[in-house]
Amino acid sequence: MSKNQPFHVETRPDAPTQRKERPFIDLLPIELLEQVISLGVDNPGSGRSTIKCACLWRTVSRRWKYVIDDCASLWTSIFLRNGTENLKPQLEKSKGALLDIQILRFMGNSMDCQCVQLVIDNAHRWRTLAVYGCLQEFAARLELPPSILTDVEIQSSIILRDCKLFTFVGPNLRRLTLTSVVIAHDFDPPVGLEDLQLVKARERSESGSIRDLPANKFHQFLNANPNLRILRLGAFSRRARDRCGLQPVNLPKLEKVTLFGSQVFGLFWAEHCLEACLTLRCDEEKPPLGAWTTFVHGLRKAERVEIGVCDGDIFISTVGGPSTIEISLNRSDPRYGSLRISILEDFLNEAEKDAHISAPVELGLLTRGESGSNFDFNLEVLKLLQTPVSDSLSGKSRWRIPNLHKIVMNYPAPPYHHLQAFIQARSNGCCIQPASPITSISIHSFDENEESFYEEVLDKVMACAGGGNDG
Repeated sequence: MSKNQPFHVETRPDAPTQRKERPFIDLLPIELLEQVISLGVDNPGSGRSTIKCACLWRTVSRRWKYVIDDCASLWTSIFLRNGTENLKPQLEKSKGALLDIQILRFMGNSMDCQCVQLVIDNAHRWRTLAVYGCLQEFAARLELPPSILTDVEIQSSIILRDCKLFTFVGPNLRRLTLTSVVIAHDFDPPVGLEDLQLVKARERSESGSIRDLPANKFHQFLNANPNLRILRLGAFSRRARDRCGLQPVNLPKLEKVTLFGSQVFGLFWAEHCLEACLTLRCDEEKPPLGAWTTFVHGLRKAERVEIGVCDGDIFISTVGGPSTIEISLNRSDPRYGSLRISILEDFLNEAEKDAHISAPVELGLLTRGESGSNFDFNLEVLKLLQTPVSDSLSGKSRWRIPNLHKIVMNYPAPPYHHLQAFIQARSNGCCIQPASPITSISIHSFDENEESFYEEVLDKVMACAGGGNDG
């Protein structure tokens, strides 16, 4: 080639020397391709989205097509439903890697299709399994044990005692999610779980009738899995309240718990729980609150505690720190005002029976009054907090939540003279633990344009000389 002859670059799309003609994205290292593809997946847990995205990225270039086809992990999400195309090519591309299976409700004889059989033939490769509405039909076809299965989710299905899935499942199962299921009365829960979510479950009795899941069935699940780290239980039935003398199960490794309904509250205790969310539904009788230890330890580790009273409900949450806790009472019937006060009192007694809450506490009195009732919930809360109690250790008087420093109220606020009496009562030195001074009282209201704002009224409260809210 002469010195003056121009240099020629071949422009074939797959030419390995064509660096200037290839798109930048095609120059990424192979190890980054899977990460780039994952950015386009709307729901990483959806087999449909993963495969659709992988197929889309295959069209970028021939190099990408080869790399994606050779990346087994991109083909391991199997989504099975009526009309699913042949899964054989996808299973071949997965090259023996562990599979994540999602199965939707099948209609008619669709369970006899080739795709279903292909998935069942690969049961020894299942890592996770999610079944929606067709568990009996699908599990009945199992012949090979899914021995390495670690995660099972079942929705809208009936779980019989001899369900093959749980008969075959190996010791590796760690996470079980049951939602809107009917469980046979003689079904034995799997053991060795670390994550259990049991919500909207019912029981099929020996006679075949369907009833609310009783407390002893919840207790059976807990007793079989004492090493749980994550727990989510949901029950609002009256039947679940009957614990028939069941002893609480100790869950020493529990880190996170979410409960809906007091019926399951007394079935366990976990002193070292780091995160808790509890929703109680008030009724005529007081919920069983004898094991508050599970929920109050988060208060002692938090950086700030917020206690709210909103339309008769109670919300307790923490901000910051290694632990969080949220507690609410779900009902606004004015007949249960005194019951809520009693529940709040029990919670505070348990939280501070051996040490006061050290974090600063903010109190929100956000109720607007309960129609048809003379019971003023806000004033009853103030009365509770301004009445000293006897310390269990020293026998001397102490304040509840002595680090209360801020009060937030909805408009119209309680009369200023009540607030002033509350501050003055907690300012005296009659208790062994002095109360922190109230540094802020603010009223949340709206202007004529319906814009929200807060007005600081502490000075007006302390200057109050009469019975109204006028300074």
